[in-house]
Amino acid sequence: MRVKIKEFAIADFQSIYQLDRTHKRLLGNLVKIWSGCTQIVSSFYQKSSLRPLIKKVGICIQIILVNLQIILDDICYQQMIYRYIKSIGWHDLQYIAFIACSCQRVEIILIFNRVISTTQIIDLKCLGASVIQYAILNQAYTDIVNTANPKFYV
Repeated sequence: MRVKIKEFAIADFQSIYQLDRTHKRLLGNLVKIWSGCTQIVSSFYQKSSLRPLIKKVGICIQIILVNLQIILDDICYQQMIYRYIKSIGWHDLQYIAFIACSCQRVEIILIFNRVISTTQIIDLKCLGASVIQYAILNQAYTDIVNTANPKFYV
């Protein structure tokens, strides 16, 4: 499996509307994931309004998995992405994850709200995937594949 990770700041949460049309919702935190798209976007704006002067209110992480030996189901990808988010320490932030699968390629897009409270935000200096983040995803995929079907040891 090969992993590509792109991280970048976003000025608003309008991309959630487009992602909702083209991808499937995978998981979220501090958001009612099965609510209407407008409600989800509103909850992101409500939280970001705690820091009204911030120009880049969100962070988008695009994860592309290619050359997969085994295509997993959504529950396995949920576990994999939650493990990734927890490992980078962002599991308590407001976020929503979307997934799109095709033959030998899986795209997962995470939208995070940078605003934590009136006094706390995620610094944009932390953007840029590290070797550790790639290792976390590779290990999570390997562990899930080996747990899901012991005859496939990756």
